[in-house]
Amino acid sequence: MNTIQTEQLDQLCAQVELAWADSRDRQTVDILASQHPDFSTELYDFFALLIETELMQAPVVAKQPVLERVRSFLSQLCEHTGAKATEIAAKLSVPYPLLVMMQRHPQSVPNRVREELATRAANLLQFDRLRALAALAQPYAEPMAASRDKAYQAEELSFADLLKRAKVSKAEQKYWLSLADES
Repeated sequence: MNTIQTEQLDQLCAQVELAWADSRDRQTVDILASQHPDFSTELYDFFALLIETELMQAPVVAKQPVLERVRSFLSQLCEHTGAKATEIAAKLSVPYPLLVMMQRHPQSVPNRVREELATRAANLLQFDRLRALAALAQPYAEPMAASRDKAYQAEELSFADLLKRAKVSKAEQKYWLSLADES
């Protein structure tokens, strides 16, 4: 898959994830798969991962410490606040697609950016700063879809690439890159 196709697939997956996170919309994946048949398998695999991840994160008292380690920054904030992922992104003044990309590619996020997000979560959402830093720093491995023989390969991206893929405005790109340069 070339870079343009990968970017297009990322955007389609972001639409599926946003529809699911906001309103538990199951039809968006069907619509997008029919509009983009070349990506239908990947879209359905991604949707299956969303559901499977959510099932893994269901509260189970005996397994809570293990689940805590695998849950993403955004899912922990959703649970903590009771707000939707898009509402959290707005409260943190971070574009939702950027938060999604950062949790998918944590190795591409500079420490200074993680510190800024953890500080915002602490100040704006009363979320424990150290817990936020831990969630942002750990690799978040999504489970493998049942139809696959192996997990998706983690793609190496620079932070600048990550910002572009998230379709962040030029002004926001400049802000986040300047913050990253302060590292």
